[in-house]
Amino acid sequence: MKYKRKLPFATVKGDIDDIGKNLVALILKNYSYRVRDFGVDVPSSRIVDTAIEWGSDVIALSSLMTITMEKMGDVAGLLKSRDKDFPLLIGGAAVTEKYVWSIRASYAKDVIAAVDAVSEIFKA
Repeated sequence: MKYKRKLPFATVKGDIDDIGKNLVALILKNYSYRVRDFGVDVPSSRIVDTAIEWGSDVIALSSLMTITMEKMGDVAGLLKSRDKDFPLLIGGAAVTEKYVWSIRASYAKDVIAAVDAVSEIFKA
């Protein structure tokens, strides 16, 4: 199978819900994206380090809880501090549009929106 793009996908540190992440990862794989699932409760530094090592095209993150959502911003901050410009795709029940804009990410409210968002990221 020829893959379109590579993306690591993780539920951020402190969050153990992976239902949405698993569904989105499965569908993205069906659309020929190479998804590397890191699982749940993943530290920001591991996400960024692996994305760099793997030569990722986009980083996908999930968070169910408001208290863990800020870890997505930690990933964005780490990327900026390392001068890396990976697009971020974020989603989860706690994520708001205001937060998405604050960390300059793309947002997917559900599985179909995730496929559309990834496609949109690569149009530019």
